Amino acid sequence: VNGKYGDVNYFPVQILKNSITGNELMALYNVADVALVTPISQGLNRYSFEFLSCQSDDPGVLIYSEFGGCANLLKGALLVNPYHTDQIARTIQRALMMSSKRKKMRYLSLLRSVKNFNWRAWAARILPGIVTASTQSLEVQRIPQLNSSYFSKLFSRTNKRLLLLDFRGTLLPFQPIPQLNRPSDELVATLTELALDERNDVFVIAGVGSDILLQGLGEIDRLGFVSEYGYFIRYPMSKHFQAVRGDISFWWKHEVVSVLEYFSDHTPGSFLDIGESCVTWHFRDTDADYGLSQARLIHRQLEQMLQYQPAQAVLVFEKQYIVVHPISIHKGSAIRHIMREAKKSDTIYDLVFAMGDDKTDEAMFKELSALKINNLWSCSVNQRATHAQYYLDDVSGALAVLQNLLQEVQGPSFKGK
Repeated sequence: VNGKYGDVNYFPVQILKNSITGNELMALYNVADVALVTPISQGLNRYSFEFLSCQSDDPGVLIYSEFGGCANLLKGALLVNPYHTDQIARTIQRALMMSSKRKKMRYLSLLRSVKNFNWRAWAARILPGIVTASTQSLEVQRIPQLNSSYFSKLFSRTNKRLLLLDFRGTLLPFQPIPQLNRPSDELVATLTELALDERNDVFVIAGVGSDILLQGLGEIDRLGFVSEYGYFIRYPMSKHFQAVRGDISFWWKHEVVSVLEYFSDHTPGSFLDIGESCVTWHFRDTDADYGLSQARLIHRQLEQMLQYQPAQAVLVFEKQYIVVHPISIHKGSAIRHIMREAKKSDTIYDLVFAMGDDKTDEAMFKELSALKINNLWSCSVNQRATHAQYYLDDVSGALAVLQNLLQEVQGPSFKGK
């Protein structure tokens, strides 16, 4: 650039190789027409805040990377993709040609962010989260691992049991594309044997649609199913799913889908799964940092949008997706429905066993705890902050527990067919 446009007395691009004093840096910030800050991956960017703090009556324009941690905060900045050089060039030209009125409006918006998010504000937001995380960590450490041998012996001595088993991440490894969640032959054989025992009522509970649940498991007549986070239930020996509630309004769904479709188009690797009662945005296959940044932005936007609506957005970090579903529908409400139907038929369970692995299963654990069941065994399939009583290490551990139950009841004849 200097060779093409400069001369002996003029260098368009000047590179400061040596350090400069704080006063000199503030003076450069003050006279600058444009500040170009383009980190590839960064949290809080101090330079952009310093530039804005040094502006005066005729402010400059801030151009900031859309990958930067402050991109969502700096509403008046011009955002660019650091990899897109043509876009950066056009944006610099736009900044230099911008009218004083527009520059002033953008600057005032940015200045509010600088003043509102000072060190006190950041501390007030971050420290409670650190305290909560520390408390949750202690809670996780206090949860014992399930003693499978003892539990199996206790299970064999009961006459009527209810088994509530989460699907993806518990019975089989999680796959973000629902159609890929096919149960193994070993799992199908285990669930078939459990369901054939008339002393057991077995329900597989999932967030996926009913058709996905029935892939590989639909032939087990005595198996019950709960789909779409509790909206649909199919009881054992039934051929049809029924909605738990018929008075749910879904008018919010169209607006949510529009927002998530926009972000899907602008987040490579993400995709949208639209069910009858819920909408799920997956970001597991996106760039790790950018996908998580987008997920947090979406979650905040959806929370504001649904603040006074009968729906909620749940961000599940473990499996990297956001699900939006009716507030009154969740896995806990499905458990309530199952227990209510059991009471109608005078069914009394001697033992209730529940397994789940993520945030959406907490509603199930909380509901079971609230019912004050005497012989309740709830299990998280990983170590995390949870309302479950016990934990298992992984999916293979969950399958091993179910096989141990059968072996204790049936004896050596069961070998995980």
